[in-house]
Amino acid sequence: MQSDVVGRSGEQSQVVLATADDVLLDDLLRLCAAADATPVVAIDPASARRWWPQAALVVVGDDLATHMGSPPSRRSGVV
Repeated sequence: MQSDVVGRSGEQSQVVLATADDVLLDDLLRLCAAADATPVVAIDPASARRWWPQAALVVVGDDLATHMGSPPSRRSGVV
């Protein structure tokens, strides 16, 4: 389910949804559809970490947050 969305600068930016919770994922996918964004879905911490460095937005569900450990390095320009 990998795809890209166009960021403000016109470059391709990825959205990552990191959750294995089907109810949360369904809600997040509806939000992405409303924003015309097709995200990368990561159902485990290892997958989320793989996509994290290039993602413009990462949403981590409560189900995976406790298993993520320390967050990856902070990047400039990312809130």
